[in-house]
Amino acid sequence: MTFATITVDTEPDNVWGDFRSRGLENIRALQRFHEFMAELGVPPTYLITYSVASDPDAVSRLQRFARNGPLEVGAHLHAWETPPYLPDGSDRQYPVFAHDLPSELVHEKLEMLTHRIAQNFARPTSYRAGRFGFAGEHIRILESLGYTVDTSITPLEDRSAKYGLPASLGGRGGRDYRRAPVEPYHPAYENDLIPGSSRLLEVPVTAGPTRSWPALLAFHRHGPELLQRVLRKTRFSEVVTASPSEFDWPRLERLLTTCLHSQRTLLNFMLHSSEVMAGGAPWTRDNAAVDTLYDRLRCCIGWLRDHARVRFVRLAQLTDQPIWLRQ
Repeated sequence: MTFATITVDTEPDNVWGDFRSRGLENIRALQRFHEFMAELGVPPTYLITYSVASDPDAVSRLQRFARNGPLEVGAHLHAWETPPYLPDGSDRQYPVFAHDLPSELVHEKLEMLTHRIAQNFARPTSYRAGRFGFAGEHIRILESLGYTVDTSITPLEDRSAKYGLPASLGGRGGRDYRRAPVEPYHPAYENDLIPGSSRLLEVPVTAGPTRSWPALLAFHRHGPELLQRVLRKTRFSEVVTASPSEFDWPRLERLLTTCLHSQRTLLNFMLHSSEVMAGGAPWTRDNAAVDTLYDRLRCCIGWLRDHARVRFVRLAQLTDQPIWLRQ
């Protein structure tokens, strides 16, 4: 059995253009998306930010979506839009990673976000950090607040060149996730990129090479960047993420083929809520681009059902599967 899940960072409009954006027009566009998922029999997991959880219209729409098909509501921490804030306001001035901030403040922000979501939905148990800013010190915080699943890690990807809080103010930059496991695991408290004894289940965003050669996975983890650029440019092999908004169908098909060939037990697809709205993201500027996104989603789901014994589930349901269950 192969499990698959669709995770949606449910957040303000086009935060790539302006991280301070609080517009929520894209939540209206999610109506089409949710009906599309229900038509295909796929239950999405909406990971929502504080601004979404605090907006009555957005909350009402998400509540109504459940009438068209099952869903899960989890948490997505945009630290720059979630109180409380640092006295100097730097966590509002910059698109900070959670790991830029003191652990005590991260706990307070997550507690605030969790409480706000729980006012209108079931208490969330699934989480993704904004800008994938996850760190080992967050594991115990999440566990203390009742979270059972994290999906912040993007294997085979080095995000260390990106900054939230500037380095001059103590910012740590993004994480290098190249060596993270590609399958779900319980991370170690002392190192979240290796399996350990935590209760939290890490469900990485699915990524992999476009060729089914075992040596290529190791090469993409450790190989020189210059050679990797050559492989990408020639399309001999490149790392593809299960992001239908980012990659075209031929490359997604090669990723899925590689995953099944290597007997992956889970495929975790991700997208952002504003990507389903024309103008909501730089790469979905018009209705044609949005339609292309839907075509890719349909291709991925249909291909999996044609080629594998697949079960689409909500994110929190993965903790009940014996293959990943920790007593």
